Amino acid sequence: MSLILVKGSFRFDKPVDPEFIARYGRYAETKHCLRDNERIMREYPDWKDRTLFGTLGRDGEFFIGPTAGEEDDTVIDAFHGHAGSPHTQWRINADGTELIPGQTFPWGGMIDGGQGYIDELIYLAQEVFEPLGYTLNGECSCDELDAKPNIAIIDNTAFFGYSNHNRGTFGTFTVDFLPLWKNNDKRAAEILKDRDVAFRLLQANCVGFYGLDSKFWKDREFVLQALKNLKGDRFADSFIRIDASLQDDEEVMLAAIEASPKLIKYLGPNLSKDKGFIAKAIGINPAVMVGLKDSEWIRDADLYELVKKRNKRYLKYFRID
Repeated sequence: MSLILVKGSFRFDKPVDPEFIARYGRYAETKHCLRDNERIMREYPDWKDRTLFGTLGRDGEFFIGPTAGEEDDTVIDAFHGHAGSPHTQWRINADGTELIPGQTFPWGGMIDGGQGYIDELIYLAQEVFEPLGYTLNGECSCDELDAKPNIAIIDNTAFFGYSNHNRGTFGTFTVDFLPLWKNNDKRAAEILKDRDVAFRLLQANCVGFYGLDSKFWKDREFVLQALKNLKGDRFADSFIRIDASLQDDEEVMLAAIEASPKLIKYLGPNLSKDKGFIAKAIGINPAVMVGLKDSEWIRDADLYELVKKRNKRYLKYFRID
């Protein structure tokens, strides 16, 4: 089990009904797995009172039954379920105003990183709270002690910067969450059309670069703002998406190099042949020589002297006779 520290919460647009909070609390203690609805109805004559909505849903997904560690004859598959995690990791706070991590401490909340906590968050927002008329919004920070929020919810739609790498694949306790994610992605795409929202989520590490509309990589001011405000290493794999015209824009590319010297490899054909620009790039960070080691500039004596003044460790990339 890999515990993740979570700071922050997601706010409801209105307080959750106290009766539902109590019901949800019992639901949160139920092991979420695939169950036989007919068996549930046979074994529990009061089954309607043992559900979140008066319905069992698909394969008993809304059933309130045995608590953690207990099973009964209604279980079909104890290792798969619709909610993402075997036990609900997100709880409603006492006054019904926020959705918070299940384990809370003075310094923050804890969730199990080995379970589908993002899958579950989307599931709860869109399959549980939204049908009841509740809307969640907010941001949380995760991943050890990182203070920057990297999970966001806007109008019950989730944004998570690394979701492409792990959606629906947390441990073995999952079913096919692609339909859930596809619906979430469709909703997210509409929200991300707003330039200011897109940048805020990008800056907060709540959305990956590949999650952005391609129009933003043609937007000079957006790219400049991103380069000047974000950590450069986050551009390593996606900077190639910027419009070709920006790769020959001196201000943009100098900002790129200041963010990360690795981005020198994306120079356009004009700037890559401009000695004055290369000198400016070296002045910002001589580590650009790593990316220029196969270029004509490794034989330039003037640039050699410039690197010599800035940082001698990069002289090894030159081939001066």
